[in-house]
Amino acid sequence: MDQERRGDSGRTWLVAAVVLLVAILVVFVVTSGGDEEVSEDANDGSAPVEEVGFDEQTGRCLGEAGPAFSRCRAELIQARSGLKNAATAEELYATSTGGDYTDQIGDLEAQGFNPPPAVIVSIMSAGDTYCLESTSDFLKGRLHYDSTVGAVKPGPCPTP
Repeated sequence: MDQERRGDSGRTWLVAAVVLLVAILVVFVVTSGGDEEVSEDANDGSAPVEEVGFDEQTGRCLGEAGPAFSRCRAELIQARSGLKNAATAEELYATSTGGDYTDQIGDLEAQGFNPPPAVIVSIMSAGDTYCLESTSDFLKGRLHYDSTVGAVKPGPCPTP
């Protein structure tokens, strides 16, 4: 008899937890709907317009969460990663040339650099130091890696 009561008590808690989760979900759906602005020039008038951009001063994606913001973040991550990988390849290249860096992407690819998709990595200067830039069609802004700083920074390479 005690085992039956314990089993019923466990089921009661489970049912109560499910009811509570459903109630929370209903409140979330009701409170989050209807606040989106719809553009007059949208294709069918039903899609919300996402204003997403890349701030070259801060190196961050701007806008509200959504597909465009997610794409901006993904390309930003690829751009940063591409710069770091290219910098590693530059350092590997320099170990075999007495400390001189290359200005040819092909030399970096020979060191194992694999450019990320949708992101363009460029060597802006090379010699005793180097500066790399990355951008993409979606970001419409640049990040750079300056060997004298050793970190990815927003904006273009500084002019010498």
